[in-house]
Amino acid sequence: MLGYYLLREIKDPGYIASVRENELGGRFLKVQGDLHNDFWFYYHNFANERLSDRYFLVPIGLLIGFFSKNKRLQRFTLFVFIMAITFFLVISSAQTRLEQYDAPLFPFLAILIALVVHFIFEQIKNIKQINLRLRTQVLPYLFLFLVFMLPYKKIWDKTYLPGEKYWDAEFYEIGYLLKDAVKGEYDFNFKYLLYDGYNAQNIFYLRVLWNKGVYTGFRYPNEILVNDTIIVCQESMKRYIQEHFISEETFRKGHIVFYKIKGKITHASKSGS
Repeated sequence: MLGYYLLREIKDPGYIASVRENELGGRFLKVQGDLHNDFWFYYHNFANERLSDRYFLVPIGLLIGFFSKNKRLQRFTLFVFIMAITFFLVISSAQTRLEQYDAPLFPFLAILIALVVHFIFEQIKNIKQINLRLRTQVLPYLFLFLVFMLPYKKIWDKTYLPGEKYWDAEFYEIGYLLKDAVKGEYDFNFKYLLYDGYNAQNIFYLRVLWNKGVYTGFRYPNEILVNDTIIVCQESMKRYIQEHFISEETFRKGHIVFYKIKGKITHASKSGS
């Protein structure tokens, strides 16, 4: 293990410093970026967003497991609880708290919710007052259908009827527009994307369009030319265009704007205005 890190440091100087910053305390001890979320960020995240319709089943699952007559199930529930609460406390104690960091927690929460589902499933099968076939072959599976209907509906809507939350719209809208352009719904010929930050997901679609014969691509700020049509979705890049170029807005959809570049704003024109 040590040899790997030493060889990697020789090949890529600064690698150990990067590991120390990202894996050995840097992100844990200080906030990365401008997201100052509090200790209860992850709790509110699954209570109000990710598990909003069933998070209350987690403590019920704990009770069912702890008070089960099955000793193996008791020990397993204790193991799941210790893993879940330990991971929750670790990520909540960190200074950098990002939404995706809680992903490893959800398998453990799912197990606890599954204990509730299994308990009810077994109780329905043991109701003696109901016809045997009905309580063993119909009602349990009807119950499971009702349990999974809402989660599957959410996934269906997210996949086939996507709609992002308002704080994500600026990031995702350009991706949807590029996908529609690949389908031929928008003309991207001689239009170029201006984007600040991680951009691989957008460049992928631009390359697909290029391979389909559409003359498009990516522009860095210093590469913008007069007569270019520039596609912008970020407020910071819109300000950049407005402050440095004479432009005409030719298309707008949500946060996305197409600017036709008419000329550059020089220091002389700024002082004259």
